[in-house]
Amino acid sequence: MLLGLLGICFVALIGAFTPTKWFYGKQADCSVPIYISNVNNFHAEIILPVSNEAFDWRKQLDLQQLGQDADKYQYLSFGWGDRNFFLNASFDPIAIFDVLFIPGPSVMHVWGHTTPQLQLGAAFELKQVNLSKAEYLQLTKFINHSFQRSADNQTSYIKQGLYQNSGFYEAIGSYSFLHTCNTWTAEALRVADVNTPLWGALAPAVMRQIDCDCGLSL
Repeated sequence: MLLGLLGICFVALIGAFTPTKWFYGKQADCSVPIYISNVNNFHAEIILPVSNEAFDWRKQLDLQQLGQDADKYQYLSFGWGDRNFFLNASFDPIAIFDVLFIPGPSVMHVWGHTTPQLQLGAAFELKQVNLSKAEYLQLTKFINHSFQRSADNQTSYIKQGLYQNSGFYEAIGSYSFLHTCNTWTAEALRVADVNTPLWGALAPAVMRQIDCDCGLSL
């Protein structure tokens, strides 16, 4: 059993340091900047413009649900995670065991910002990636389809999120140690041709491998 556990840890470590792509060709269209945030080396989210010529999130979400300053938001941060953990914020061992080993329902966390430069102090890491319009549309499609919707195609708002300007929404998919919040972020970036690790369950692994044919900054 110990050898098996060590073997799983070794494979996971290799996967975290191995990129899905080794080479990129340069492309001319790098017109859409996006941002990836990492807080406390624990949770990575994707930050997108509220609207641009490619996509308008105001047609998909009621931003007034995200706080009184909704009219000032220029960016939205999207994260996916375990419903019970996010809503109850319980860190006791039993709750953590349930989150990791008993697949459960998920939520989307949407956070409104006036600037992508979040004020979270030293615990905060931010990277900018430039995408083509086609890549950006693939990314927004993936995120948009992660929301659970009603029969009339409306998102299902649950309650205020982790911050005054954020909210929780019902999401599609089950959370487990095989499919974590950071795995979702890695999958979303991968459809936009942004490099990610083979095993993206950890935020530092996702941030380390981020790259694309348009390059990155910050």
